[in-house]
Amino acid sequence: MAYVLGANAFRQLRADLKEIDRQAPKQLARINKEVAQYVVQVARGKANELGGVFRKAAPALSASGSGSAVAVFLKKTSRPYAFGAEFGSKKYKQFDPWRGNPKVNAFDGGPGYFLYPSIRDHRARIEEKWTDAVEALLKIFKPVYEG
Repeated sequence: MAYVLGANAFRQLRADLKEIDRQAPKQLARINKEVAQYVVQVARGKANELGGVFRKAAPALSASGSGSAVAVFLKKTSRPYAFGAEFGSKKYKQFDPWRGNPKVNAFDGGPGYFLYPSIRDHRARIEEKWTDAVEALLKIFKPVYEG
């Protein structure tokens, strides 16, 4: 069965895995978190490359994964300037120019200085890491699935 990345695909894969083995969705959650950690690592590297406020905001990135999602968060609670670093500002001059636009698909171009550009630049590798890990997981459960 082929899975195209997206929320519905995660849900379907999780449901399929749960039918095979009740513990399988936990393995999927682990995979999703590992992929999210990779995204955080790449984005922090980009932020550190850019220096200044970007470097200061990099620790605000965190990874999470569940059986139905890969999630990367930019938490402004500990670093209130994190959103300004990522998206810029029209008002506050300590940030680079505004690069956030809700009318532009963030994955096709446009917003962001370090997180979204990292996702766009490494999208193929992110998808490859996820697909390879899920295929390895499916091989483990293949005898049960075919049986």
